[in-house]
Amino acid sequence: MWTRENHPRSHSAGNSAHSEAAEKLDSEDFSLDSHRRIFLRITELMNASRAVDIVTLSNELARMKEIEAVGGVAYLASLTEGLPRRPVIEEYIRIVKDKSLLRKLMLICSTAIARADQARPLSMCWAPPKRN
Repeated sequence: MWTRENHPRSHSAGNSAHSEAAEKLDSEDFSLDSHRRIFLRITELMNASRAVDIVTLSNELARMKEIEAVGGVAYLASLTEGLPRRPVIEEYIRIVKDKSLLRKLMLICSTAIARADQARPLSMCWAPPKRN
């Protein structure tokens, strides 16, 4: 998220950081619904060439009736606490993508387990070789 210090209109680094993230991430890469919504609204603001900061983002989320669903303005403000002034966006993107991939793998495995549990007994699927 952009603060007044790293606002994309005042620093090209902020704009390029979002562009890089938007190229490599999709809202579905985020595990929490609130983070998906926040990412979507930031992307929409950036695509409309609008400023992105806590005020504009919270206003956009409120306009879409999503501000409470994401945890409110206080939660939005807390997301930037503890972040370095110039975050290493590549590392953050890698972390989100890695976690997204792990969640997809877990879904595939749990689906396979559920299907295997509902499958025919192995004795009906495979017959051992006959002995002479």
